[in-house]
Amino acid sequence: MPGRCCVPLCKGNYPTGPKVSVFSFPKNEDLKREWLSAIQRKDFSPKKSSKVCELHFKKSDFKVEASAFDSKNGILISAPLQVFITKKGVFLS
Repeated sequence: MPGRCCVPLCKGNYPTGPKVSVFSFPKNEDLKREWLSAIQRKDFSPKKSSKVCELHFKKSDFKVEASAFDSKNGILISAPLQVFITKKGVFLS
């Protein structure tokens, strides 16, 4: 089972809430502080298992496709991602 959201009052991935994608806290300390400030959870220090669900992000915060350039054929190949990935430096909404 995916992790449950640690944001106060959020039901992401709880039995009574929606099934959603979750994300680990960033390793970058400045960005991690921004996330902690945004979730406003008093005296909270995230663990490796602490997650924040997709409900706390904007749609534009996610990569929706992966692409790579095939230099042999000169073609840009793109494919939709089946799993959400946050863009670098994303702040919580």
